[in-house]
Amino acid sequence: MAKMQGITNFRDLGGISNLYKQHVRPHRLYRSGLLSNATPADIARIQGELNIGTIVDLRTRMERNGEPDPQIPGIKHIVAPMVPVKTLGLTFQDYNWREILQGRWDPDTYDICGVYRKMVDPRVSPRWRLIFKALLDAGDKGVLFHCSNGKDRTGLVIAIILSVLNVGEDEIMHDYCETNYELADRRNKIIHQAFRAQKQPKLSDKIGPLLEARPEYINAAFDAIDEKYGNFVTFLENECGVGFAEEDTLHKMYLV
Repeated sequence: MAKMQGITNFRDLGGISNLYKQHVRPHRLYRSGLLSNATPADIARIQGELNIGTIVDLRTRMERNGEPDPQIPGIKHIVAPMVPVKTLGLTFQDYNWREILQGRWDPDTYDICGVYRKMVDPRVSPRWRLIFKALLDAGDKGVLFHCSNGKDRTGLVIAIILSVLNVGEDEIMHDYCETNYELADRRNKIIHQAFRAQKQPKLSDKIGPLLEARPEYINAAFDAIDEKYGNFVTFLENECGVGFAEEDTLHKMYLV
């Protein structure tokens, strides 16, 4: 698929195989970073060839106000913020590197695995229910999930969805870590600027891992699911509103 002109980390999950030799249907599940820089050509593709009918914005209100999604006629827009600002402390998760460079952020105390665990806390269950309702209500149209860079919140949401579709861990991690290639230039820019700023000792070395998609971050969320709910099935039923009937419907809608 050709890259979008103004949307970073954009990809169609179609073709990903699951444990039973089924595949995610093309043009049905998408993920990306910000949409605010979408060009007219990008928007035309969203409305046309990409078959997108729903956009789910996983960002906080502050982020949405600062860089709102474009209003696209014919596209349903759903807001499901996954992490409150007070949980993030700073919006570092979305590369708010100005705060990093000004020395207002301590990389030694930032717990990115903790952020992932909070995204599966029972307090976030209304958002998970919105996410799966959007998938179930999509009909034959595609659903695009996005946050600011498509790394953490989008990464976890897609990992959970792929798990529901019986995609194996290796395939889930492969898609999750693809973000490292998609955002490599941005990551390098931030590290270079942190090195030049020298606001904190070895800051550029410390922030590198937090700017990456790493398997241990996703694993922290799945471990928290087992700890809080006993197993993944209970999490789906109690927090996401996805029982056996809904799971069967999702398989029919998104697998071929």
